[in-house]
Amino acid sequence: MGIKKFNENEIEILRNNKYTYRVSENSIKFTVEFKELMFKRLNDGFSASTILEDCGYDLSILGKERPKGIACHIREEYKVNGSFHAGRKMSSLQEDLENGNISPSKALIKMQAEIIYLRQQVEFLKKILKEEK
Repeated sequence: MGIKKFNENEIEILRNNKYTYRVSENSIKFTVEFKELMFKRLNDGFSASTILEDCGYDLSILGKERPKGIACHIREEYKVNGSFHAGRKMSSLQEDLENGNISPSKALIKMQAEIIYLRQQVEFLKKILKEEK
């Protein structure tokens, strides 16, 4: 059984919550304010479902499994980054593209250079592993 998909009415209800950053048929992204609140209350011993309900979310819309997943993602985000960001964290190149700070052709050149660099790293690691045997 997969994650519950949101219908148009549910998307509209979720979108109207002040803690929703973005919502689609498949996922919901939260504001920094919500993530900080959720993280603090989780550490205070509250359940993810209780926190979501207190923040105005209808659990019948979110589904049974999503609250646990939300809590897990928020904890993981803090563990990895030490802070929170709205929605999904983008690479700096992706941010530059979306903000219009870089042209698509320059982004392509940067990506090609990164691919070449990563290939060189892989070849170097192969040589090191070969020498260790």
